[in-house]
Amino acid sequence: FMFLAVFLAIFIFILFHTLRTANFKKQNKQLQEMNARLNEQIMERRKAEGALQESEEKYRMVLENIDDAIVVTAVEGGYKFVSPKLLEVFGYPEEEIKEKGLSEFAHPEDREELQNYYKKSIKKRQRAQGQVFRIVRYDGSTRWIEINSLLLSWFGEPSYLDFIKDITDRKHAEEQLKSTRNYLKNVFNSLPSVLISIDVDGNITGWNTAAEKFSGVLDTEAIGKKIWNVISYFKEYENYFSKVIQSQRQMKLLRQNIFFDEKKFLNISISPLVSHGTDGVVVRIDDVTELEKKDEQLRQAQRMETVGTLAGGLAHDFNNVLGGILGTISLMNYSLKKQGNINLGKIKQNINTIEKAASRAADMVQQLLALSRKQEFAFSPVDLVQSVNHVIGICRNTFDKSIRIKMFLTNGRAMIYADATQIEQVLLNLCVNASHAMTVMRKPYEPQGGTLIVTIEKLYSNDYFRSSHPDAKDCDYWGVRVMDTGVGMDDETQRKMFDPFFTTKDKSVGTGLGLAMVYNIIKQHKGIIDVYSQLNNGTTFSVFMPVLDLDEFQETLMAPEEILIQGTGQILLVDDEEIIQETVRDILVECGFEVIVAANGHEALSIFNKRHREIKAVILDMAMPNMSGKETFIEMKKISPGVKVLLASGFKNDSRIKETMQMGVAGFIQKPYTLHDLSKKITEILK
Repeated sequence: FMFLAVFLAIFIFILFHTLRTANFKKQNKQLQEMNARLNEQIMERRKAEGALQESEEKYRMVLENIDDAIVVTAVEGGYKFVSPKLLEVFGYPEEEIKEKGLSEFAHPEDREELQNYYKKSIKKRQRAQGQVFRIVRYDGSTRWIEINSLLLSWFGEPSYLDFIKDITDRKHAEEQLKSTRNYLKNVFNSLPSVLISIDVDGNITGWNTAAEKFSGVLDTEAIGKKIWNVISYFKEYENYFSKVIQSQRQMKLLRQNIFFDEKKFLNISISPLVSHGTDGVVVRIDDVTELEKKDEQLRQAQRMETVGTLAGGLAHDFNNVLGGILGTISLMNYSLKKQGNINLGKIKQNINTIEKAASRAADMVQQLLALSRKQEFAFSPVDLVQSVNHVIGICRNTFDKSIRIKMFLTNGRAMIYADATQIEQVLLNLCVNASHAMTVMRKPYEPQGGTLIVTIEKLYSNDYFRSSHPDAKDCDYWGVRVMDTGVGMDDETQRKMFDPFFTTKDKSVGTGLGLAMVYNIIKQHKGIIDVYSQLNNGTTFSVFMPVLDLDEFQETLMAPEEILIQGTGQILLVDDEEIIQETVRDILVECGFEVIVAANGHEALSIFNKRHREIKAVILDMAMPNMSGKETFIEMKKISPGVKVLLASGFKNDSRIKETMQMGVAGFIQKPYTLHDLSKKITEILK
């Protein structure tokens, strides 16, 4: 029993100890788990506090470094938040700022506007942007402020969130930019030249005061429109605008002949323009009409001086031509009277002689007209060799026989792009000056005469040529030199020789206009002229003209084939000269036409009124008594608006002819003309 009691006590002790240990372990485990959860919560809290601290640091850094000041104010009043930047912008202590509303810091002139900004803009739209006003800082200085605002709920209370930026520097820059723009606009508008800027599509982007006066169109009416819709003739220059934009190189178009209420001459300069990444051009227009008129007066005076110089020689040459014609005709009449008939071969020989003499007379008349008439430049391919031969032909017939003339010309043609009449005027002036230097300008005791040499050679532009001729372009030139063995010039004379009215000749010999006109003509042809001279050792004038690219004018340079073109129908011929009536009627009949002749405008209108439906074309002389060709044409158009008229005159470059042509004349033929010329022109207008 004792043993059993001891065993039971031990068993109970062991069981109690075991149960106690197990319960302890369970509690210990629970404590460990609770401790672990507590540690996790502590770590999470520390992380949250660290994140919060980091976030607060970030926001603090943003607020301290952002350009905008941030302010939150309750709608009912009172600040909820003020960033440190506001203190810097306003310059007031924080306590003083919080005692006042924002509008109280505004400039007195802007205060009411700012108050209305909050009352109207914010409440109506919930958001407002870009309100600009001035504030008066603590030190009394004024700053420009821009405010952007939002109406929101700040922790349940309606509030204004304001972003405030100091834009004083920007405002000053804008004012300076505005001042600069106004200055440039004043310059733009004060220039006497017409200035128009356009974009790549031809839309007008700039239009100065001179453009308004020139066109009669205000800038408000012009801006945004196509330039050719405002000034119609600019449609012709559309390709030039495109070329300048593509090449980014300036283009100058001088002495452009434009018709408004009256004829005007304009210098047009087209320059590339790149603004804000947009391509376009600036068009500058200068009205040089008065200058052109003065230049033309000078040219005309100089031409008449040249005509006077050459008149005696031309009269002598013309009498020789007439002598050849009259002599041949009298010989034919004598042979007919004496023999009753003439050998066919002899007739052909006489006709050839008359034809050559008549052609020579026609050339002389054209040369005389070219020297004396007023005309504008008519540029076309010109062969310098041919021009020199024409001029030297005149010189041989008119210069003193004591002058020997020599020519050393290039083989083949020397093609340039020029006005043939003006170029021949230049060459003739230089040759006349050379002849004077070897005759009338010599002392009475000095021997008269000398040698005139004219040469043509091709010059290849290189660095040396361009350095000695600053105006030279990077292209090849034809060089024409006119050399004489006359009295020469000293340095002082050479400096003044191109000045208008400067001359070293006697007043009865020269007016001092020749070389001035030569210089102007060469410059207008983009050429170069220079001179080398020594006193008592002669003078050499050198003229350099850009070589013409023949490929561009191949068709123009091809000699036309002389073919007599046949036709049918009625042609009305109107001319007051009986000889012309007979000759032209015979030519037209030979071409297959039926001819009706009228001796004046009134007779022509009477015939045309009755038979205009049968008449296929009218050959109308320009210069007739009582009723001119222009007046006759106007009346014919009233009868038949589609009348086809071929205008005929001995004067091509005449303003009356140009005016009549612009009225709708189908074509023009210059007298004298040949059988083939007339048949070709009639066929052209009938087509």
